[in-house]
Amino acid sequence: DIPESLSDRWITAIVEDEHAIMWVGTRNGLNRFDPSTGLFDRFMRPSTDLESPLPDNRASDGSEPIETTDQENSISSNAVNALLIDVTGNLWVGTANGLNRYEPGKGFVQYYHDPTFSKSLSKNHVVSLYEDRSGTLWVGAYAGGVNIYDRQTDLFAYYRHDPLDPETISDNTVIPIYVDSEGYAWIGTSNGLNRFNQQTNRVVRFQNDPRNPNSLGSNDILSITEDQGGYL
Repeated sequence: DIPESLSDRWITAIVEDEHAIMWVGTRNGLNRFDPSTGLFDRFMRPSTDLESPLPDNRASDGSEPIETTDQENSISSNAVNALLIDVTGNLWVGTANGLNRYEPGKGFVQYYHDPTFSKSLSKNHVVSLYEDRSGTLWVGAYAGGVNIYDRQTDLFAYYRHDPLDPETISDNTVIPIYVDSEGYAWIGTSNGLNRFNQQTNRVVRFQNDPRNPNSLGSNDILSITEDQGGYL
């Protein structure tokens, strides 16, 4: 193994920061690629440093980290699911066991679910990250619904499926999130698409109906975007 190479062949996410540095998430570590040198730096949780709290669901392939790090604050998990550079230049890393904000020269600020605190992350298994036009950070979680991060308080609000309330999101496993030009948040899940009104905190669900050929084609939503005409 070459330490300056990519930590794993299974790539899950790629973003580029304002300095033209590429950040590459894999199933076994986060990598920083400098085009000027052609080399990678690896950011990995030390193999001797057990993940705490334990992951909600282990998403890695079971392989062990191939390199450790001397950073004081390591990444919360080597299984990286999502990356995002926000409007302020922060790198956010969603993993199978927690959310991370990278601080250059210091390491990672870690966010976990705390069952005793309602303003913590809803679940530790982060699946998706999205920033809307207003700079609001949205976090999709596996079995945890959708989280909205408050930069001023450094806390979270989250919205979940309630089987007794049809105006809540249709499922708690949230994959894509997109806020359209009218301000509606579209939340894709493993059981349908949801249009979320942030003003009223209510949801309109769109799901497949086998009896209706004009309904949603599948309830498994993997990606969402809007074209120039305002169509999703």
